[in-house]
Amino acid sequence: MPAQSAGVQFFDVPAATKKQSANRGGLVSVQRASAGDNRQRQGHPGDEGLSPHGRKLPLVVLSHGRAGWFGGHHTTAAALAGAGFTVAAADHDNMQDRSRVDHLSVLVERPADIKRLVAFRLLTWEERARIDRDRIGLFGFSMGGYTGVGGEPDFKEGLAGCEGSDFRACEELRGGKIP
Repeated sequence: MPAQSAGVQFFDVPAATKKQSANRGGLVSVQRASAGDNRQRQGHPGDEGLSPHGRKLPLVVLSHGRAGWFGGHHTTAAALAGAGFTVAAADHDNMQDRSRVDHLSVLVERPADIKRLVAFRLLTWEERARIDRDRIGLFGFSMGGYTGVGGEPDFKEGLAGCEGSDFRACEELRGGKIP
């Protein structure tokens, strides 16, 4: 019988508007190696290019913390994949480009990133039949937790802790630069 492990496929979620850029990410899922494939299985993003195995798999979407990246929770993703889930994660404001991490726009863009990622997986991905549309969940860490609750900030009320703060989002709020 062929070996199984968690493997990764990298992807780009296309931009939905001209103001957005494509969103880089990875899909971790249960993998089945072909007969005779003797590559060592490590269960993390180094195990690239294997075919997803299974049908009607529940999907878990990962949302990383502030200044993280889509592979930051690869051990969690591999464990979920090993338990029969398929896991997708996308970069938000990531560690390679920290220029916008503290901007108000991030509070609006992160939930939109997740919606784009799920739509891409369900409508465009060539292996979309592998996902059970009725079993989709989200794991969010730190700022990803905010993202996971579908954050819709009320900028009219200000931001807690902005009094006297030089945090970029607070400066934008005081200057009326509301996304």
